[in-house]
Amino acid sequence: MDIVNLDPRILFAKVAVGEVPCALFWDSAELAGTSMDYEIRIVTEEDTEAVLELLKKNFFLDEPLNDYVKLIEFKDSTCEELEQFCKEKIHEKNSVMAITPSGQILGVSLNGTLEEDYGDVEQCQNPKFKKILKLLNHCAKIFQPIFNERFPKSSKVLNIRVLSSDSAWRGQGIAGALIKRSRQIAQEQGYDLIRVDCSSHFSARAVSKLGYELVYELKYEDYKDNGEVVFKLPHPHTCVAFFIQSTTSP
Repeated sequence: MDIVNLDPRILFAKVAVGEVPCALFWDSAELAGTSMDYEIRIVTEEDTEAVLELLKKNFFLDEPLNDYVKLIEFKDSTCEELEQFCKEKIHEKNSVMAITPSGQILGVSLNGTLEEDYGDVEQCQNPKFKKILKLLNHCAKIFQPIFNERFPKSSKVLNIRVLSSDSAWRGQGIAGALIKRSRQIAQEQGYDLIRVDCSSHFSARAVSKLGYELVYELKYEDYKDNGEVVFKLPHPHTCVAFFIQSTTSP
């Protein structure tokens, strides 16, 4: 996922207690001389199918690990396990999306309260997705004691787990704006920290530019099964990286 820094114009809208906040970010992107206005708002249950449609056309296909294992083999195929994972994040009501006035979704960040791992890998029926989950769980288990030592007083962490933008609108700062809005939501909902999991060189570089601290990384060449490297991703993707930032820092 190629994401870049953005310093969006911010418009704060007042919302009633219990009302889903929306339209808190407004900005515009440009592509081939065309300007596109969009807002960033909370993803609701009603947005689920539209969000999944965007992810199927982008994240499911071109996220480096998904691409390497060929998670999606045919044009109309899908990964039900990944779909379910995405739906669970939407249900938590702290994910955000960039959407135009006409209803076109340009990007999405699926967020959720940090869990110790990515679930029971052995229950996964999709061998390709299971392969990815094993790697992520391996990283999460190593990360946890490092995190506990580094942030002993942290009680609640928001985790950005899926971050993707429409391939036609990448490089326009949309994903960077999604990260910034996600951090605001973390502040509003009482999270101490926000974590971003990156499998792509581009996303890791962008998150770093936003001031996030690299807490743990695992190089793909060091992750082996029976002495064989499991994921031989093309350059420049070299590692899985977990970044952290305080929600109270400037």
